[in-house]
Amino acid sequence: MVDGEEYWFSRSVAVVCFVFTEDENNKVYILANKRGKGCPDFVGKWNAPCGFLDFNETAAEGAVREVYEECGIHINPADLIELKADSDPRSGSGNQSINIRFCCFIKNGLKLELSADHSEKDEVEEIKWIPVSDIGNYDWAFTHKRRIEEMLDAYKRETFLNKLRECIDNKSVGVVVNDGKNYKLYKTTDEKYLSEITDLIKLAIVDCKLYNYDGHKIFDSDNLPKPPRKF
Repeated sequence: MVDGEEYWFSRSVAVVCFVFTEDENNKVYILANKRGKGCPDFVGKWNAPCGFLDFNETAAEGAVREVYEECGIHINPADLIELKADSDPRSGSGNQSINIRFCCFIKNGLKLELSADHSEKDEVEEIKWIPVSDIGNYDWAFTHKRRIEEMLDAYKRETFLNKLRECIDNKSVGVVVNDGKNYKLYKTTDEKYLSEITDLIKLAIVDCKLYNYDGHKIFDSDNLPKPPRKF
């Protein structure tokens, strides 16, 4: 009640974008910034680019805007993968916001210039690509450390699917193998195929699928008797 009038306050909608890249050795990095003294909370802690949704913009547009404002990188909204909307006020984020999470994978991210020139005054103290293997060495705001670990699984899955799409687009035959831990893609047109086939022979085929040039599946190990057969 304010001056005798009753007002209803809705919970705010926030977006967060987990941007990943790899170096030449396939080491995975996450884009992050350190919260400056101009932030209302968690000053000095690290976070993935995030913020509240503006009027008249989609969640994807808001995520792209936050990445640009806080880190100076342009992301295509079409490249974003919407992962989850978290509406649980007890999730540990520290506020009542409804959080919409996105994931993005970019090439050569380490070569891009990082800048907070377009952020609010003193909002960002530092920006860097942090090796995912090192995130435990940083003090994170909200629940971002746990979320990065969750997003990494999505990153690996999407990277694998991208390689599979390339295989199909190149009109080559792909063999998808699950060794019990990770999926691996082998292309008959890949030079590594001949050198890696020795490793393939040693694998128990948990999951193997063959695709022809137009992407249609022509073999599926799910139809094989169990336990999985070996080459």
